[in-house]
Amino acid sequence: MLRGASRTFRQDNSGAIAPIFALALFTLVALAGIGFDYGRLMAMDTELQNAADQAALAAATQLDGKSDSITRATTAATNAFASATSNFTNETRLANGTRPIINISFKFYANEPAGLPLASQELTTSATDQAKATVVRAYVIGGRTLFYALTPIVAAVSSGSSAPSAMAGVQQSTCDVAPMMICVQGNTGFGTVADRGKGLFLHADTLAAGNWGLLDLPYGASGNPNYALGYNASGSGSANGCFSTSAITTKPGYVTPELTAINTRFDFAGIGCNATTGDFCPATNVRKDYTITESSSIKQTASPTTTPPCGDTNPLYNWNRSNWTAATNNVSHAYPKDNCLISGTCTSIGDGVWDYTTYANFNFTGADLTASTSPATFGRSTMNQVSRYDYYLWELQNASTRLAPKAISSTGWVSDGKSKPTWTNTNVCTYPQPIKETGLTPGPAQKDRRVLTIATVDCSGQSGNFTPTIIRWVDVFLVSPAADDGTVFAEVIGPSAKLDGSSGFQYFGRSKPVLIR
Repeated sequence: MLRGASRTFRQDNSGAIAPIFALALFTLVALAGIGFDYGRLMAMDTELQNAADQAALAAATQLDGKSDSITRATTAATNAFASATSNFTNETRLANGTRPIINISFKFYANEPAGLPLASQELTTSATDQAKATVVRAYVIGGRTLFYALTPIVAAVSSGSSAPSAMAGVQQSTCDVAPMMICVQGNTGFGTVADRGKGLFLHADTLAAGNWGLLDLPYGASGNPNYALGYNASGSGSANGCFSTSAITTKPGYVTPELTAINTRFDFAGIGCNATTGDFCPATNVRKDYTITESSSIKQTASPTTTPPCGDTNPLYNWNRSNWTAATNNVSHAYPKDNCLISGTCTSIGDGVWDYTTYANFNFTGADLTASTSPATFGRSTMNQVSRYDYYLWELQNASTRLAPKAISSTGWVSDGKSKPTWTNTNVCTYPQPIKETGLTPGPAQKDRRVLTIATVDCSGQSGNFTPTIIRWVDVFLVSPAADDGTVFAEVIGPSAKLDGSSGFQYFGRSKPVLIR
């Protein structure tokens, strides 16, 4: 019996797994511990990387090409995410030691040429370099250490210091704009609300401060870029849609078609108005500092008894209208330029002080004159605050204030001295309203035809064709037509607005910070 029991015990394997499990248990615990600690390590690294990413993105929002951009970038990132007192201080909940992630350093770079080591493009914090900064790298200083918890050698070794970094820049797009720019020297704040009412004496074909030029926008098949300044904001030829600002270059000089196109807004013929799209249509109020010469003639024995008025279409007379001519100051009924621009004490940008008294006395009488010289009419405290654009909007809303065509001078009937003489009369006329095309009324779908959204560009040290740094988009009021020499006189309305009048911030020029690596 004993021998049988011994044989049975030797042959019974029902408990054989227990010693195997006992031997494997140490390995299983080690693997579980390593997995747990690795998960904690990855979570800690993610927390640190998120902190670096957020700091880099916050800093990148301030890289706008101004002379203090690096200073502002560092302050913005620190105040938002890397200060113990900020509302969004990042923390690491798993690392051993300090939890708040408040020690972050920054390095700034100019655009990195292809193949050039990044370190060679690192910038200093001088004002000159700050204006060049386009990329920022954020570093978590000192990093964080994680001691292993369940790894077999418990707390005897650590993960080592983890100190992630992140690099970010700004991606810019330009959307639905006319290809016009104005140069400013240095990255100034020109074009803000504080500049409302200032006149701009713009000259084409050069890059000095205050001068205007064209942006070479990718119109493609949607329109002819040589006539882009005549397109309506929502017209068929508009540069609708967005495209990367980095793909935009300047278009040196100007071409005659552009002057013709911009002057269609003042009812100067040359390109037919498209009443459907609004392209090349005039504004409904086109008071301009130009006159037109109108001659009428008739062949008869005696002198005619009446003098034809401006714009007469009497079929008895032979009519001839010659080209528009710049009017002299004493006969112009259009909005005057800034006093300092007329006197020469200002060069390209005025101070907003203009002779509204002479303008009102020339154009209005009676109740209209009283209204036009009262600041309350325009919602201003004093007349010195009333801009030309304020007058323009008031005139649009009060059609009765708009003048009829007016003869500035007339020769009377003059005979050629023949037996049956030809009598000729010549009038020099002004036209406050469109006479050749139907004026286009502004509304929610379009801006007024005398309002343009243009870019302010830092042209410092530039010449010819270059990729511009667009500071901001500004709305300007076209005060007078473009002259033959490319001169355009306008007035600052303020920061750009959308078609419906709401803010154009992040609409015409859209910027967003993006992580690079």
